[in-house]
Amino acid sequence: MNYSTEKWLVVELTFNTTKKYDGVDAFYVIMDAEFVNRETKKTYNIPCFWDGDSTFKARFAPTELGTWDYVTKCDTDESLNGITGTVECTEYTGDLELYKHGFIKSVLGTKYFVYDDGTPFFYLGDTHWNMFTEEFDSAGDHAVGIETDSHFKYIVDKRIAQGFNVYQSEPLGGFHLDAGFNETSLEEFQHADKYFKYLADKGVTHANAQFFFCTRLTEEFFNDGDKLEILSRYWCARYAAYPVMWTLAQECDNDMYDENHPGQKTWWNYANNPWVTVAEFMHKHDAYNRPLSGHQESAIWTTVTGEGAYYPKKSNGGRSVFADDDVSEKCGHDWWATQWKHPV
Repeated sequence: MNYSTEKWLVVELTFNTTKKYDGVDAFYVIMDAEFVNRETKKTYNIPCFWDGDSTFKARFAPTELGTWDYVTKCDTDESLNGITGTVECTEYTGDLELYKHGFIKSVLGTKYFVYDDGTPFFYLGDTHWNMFTEEFDSAGDHAVGIETDSHFKYIVDKRIAQGFNVYQSEPLGGFHLDAGFNETSLEEFQHADKYFKYLADKGVTHANAQFFFCTRLTEEFFNDGDKLEILSRYWCARYAAYPVMWTLAQECDNDMYDENHPGQKTWWNYANNPWVTVAEFMHKHDAYNRPLSGHQESAIWTTVTGEGAYYPKKSNGGRSVFADDDVSEKCGHDWWATQWKHPV
């Protein structure tokens, strides 16, 4: 099939399988769509995702004008393999700064973000950890007299009017993936889609954490590397084409989860921090190489340099696991999401 869209705006391609899958097995189908700009030969390999019944989709945001040819690849399902078509990309005609200048990126040697065309971007974000539980189609009980038909949209629109251009979220309460995909996972992802799309339509960059708060994932799940990669890949397939930044999970460095914090997990350290693996998988499957960082602990415990502030020094001196060049090289870590504190 042939599609069209404007530069930087997501176009959603739909494919149908003739193969029958048993429940959540379809989540694990590996399907990609390769997009090649006919003139410049710019290429993106975009992971596709199952979206219910016989439907698989690819979300693609063209970064250059012209005709993009695509072909699908799927080794396990012939009906999803070798499908071809085009996406025609024309110039953006709207008035949103994000799409006038292109997606946000970090540049080596600079201490600020820039748009794709090099225009400096001033990051002004707000924290909405429970974004996916904010009512999308109603005001909710906590509206307290505010007249709105959407709690979530009201907050987004208010923040935009105040000059905010980044929305920081975690999927707290939105997903139940402790042991991988389950019967309700698809509904939860489709629910989250509405939030990602609304922010994109408003021209807001979404700094989102993957999966949820660190302690919500089980040790057994993190030890299943194949399942963890599928989940990371699926997240990229659904959301990497939107204007996003990756922040992995809240407080995913090491010192927050040790003997000094009773009740916290102690099964990872600098040598086996699983969020480095999550970052590696996100970097591998994100064709756009979105800015990627680990949401650090409070800077009284962990800093980029390892100096910390007043917390007792422990192994590796409070140095972030993402501060090592080999780690950053492997997982694409290219900015710092630190929790600033007065002592620092």
